[in-house]
Amino acid sequence: MTRKAMYRMIQACLMGRTDYVTEEGISIYQRGTHETTHLSPVLDALIECYLTGTTRSIHLSLHTLAITAGVKPDEAMRALLALSDVFLVSHHIEERLLKIQQIDIDVMRTLSVHITFSAWLSYHLDLIRHPERHRVG
Repeated sequence: MTRKAMYRMIQACLMGRTDYVTEEGISIYQRGTHETTHLSPVLDALIECYLTGTTRSIHLSLHTLAITAGVKPDEAMRALLALSDVFLVSHHIEERLLKIQQIDIDVMRTLSVHITFSAWLSYHLDLIRHPERHRVG
């Protein structure tokens, strides 16, 4: 799956299409409603962070995320919470698209978040990050 296709599929879910099913048979849906319109830029910023990193988890300041996404820090936080309510379902197994593992406030009053992507999303992003590892032949 290309980054564009994956992004389009997640966007369909975030825009209210709850019946989206991937070619692998994974349903994607969002629980609840969230008062934010900045899911796309925050998700894109998180994906960029992941692609430039080396692990499945991301640790960054909320301020950095907001600047990268081009939104205010409170909107970035609302978008993170909304994205953590997106679920992938396959064969009765349910997994969050991303998990907020930890939120910290340091001595300088900087809010930072530690996020882990789902195995499915990590797999597809790794195909983009390291295409040479997944070539057949």
